[in-house]
This record gives sequence, C-alpha cells and structure tokens, in this order.
Amino acid sequence: MDKKENNVIKTISDTLNNFEFLGLILCIIGSILNYFVFIVNGGKMPVLSDKKIKSSFHSKADEKSRFLIFADWIKIKLKSKSASMKFFSGVSGIPLGKEIIVSPGDLFIFASRLITSFCFVIGIVVVIFTKK
Repeated sequence: MDKKENNVIKTISDTLNNFEFLGLILCIIGSILNYFVFIVNGGKMPVLSDKKIKSSFHSKADEKSRFLIFADWIKIKLKSKSASMKFFSGVSGIPLGKEIIVSPGDLFIFASRLITSFCFVIGIVVVIFTKK
C-alpha cells in the first residue's frame, strides 16, 4: 500500500473509532436513565399501557410512580418486511410486526447498537477491500 491509501484507511479507522465512542456514550446514557427510573420506583420499571404486564421487572404506572418521562411509554411497531427493516429489527432487538413499549433510555441503547453494528460492517468492508 502506498502512503495515500494508508492515510485513507487511517482516516476511516479514526472516524469509526469516533462513532464507536458515540455508541458507547449513548449506551451509557440509556443504561443510566433506565437504572435511575428502575431504582426510584422500587426496582420496577413503570409502564404506561393498558396491556397486561408479563415481566416481574415491570409494573403498571400509577399515582405513586415517579419520573414517568423516563418510564416505558413510547410505542414502536415495525410494520415493513423489507430487507432493511429486517436488518434494523435484528440489530436493534425490536421485533417485526409486534408493538412494544420502550423508554427513552431504551431508544439510546437501540441507537448505540445501530451505530456499533454500522461501524462493524464498515470495518469489515474496509478490511476486505484493503487486503492485498
């Protein structure tokens, strides 16, 4: 490899490292938000939903629930069966065709998983195409 190719690879590598660091920060923020609301609500994550709660770590939100802005209240349903949605579903952990309720902290964690997966795929592509 010549010097110009090495500089391009170094630039791509540095950029991916920055994105991976961003993914790490987003994961930490999401985890802290989830842990905080979990702890202040007695070890249960409040859920704003009319559906039956099946998890022992969740409880229906009531008047005693605190910091509901960080609780599970955001409804997500991936309807498309396209290849990109299947990939997104696999990376994020959001099932296709099923409505789930998540917290803002979960969204930070989903975003970190997407960024990390993107960096991994681009890293593999760079390694494959620069191998001689």
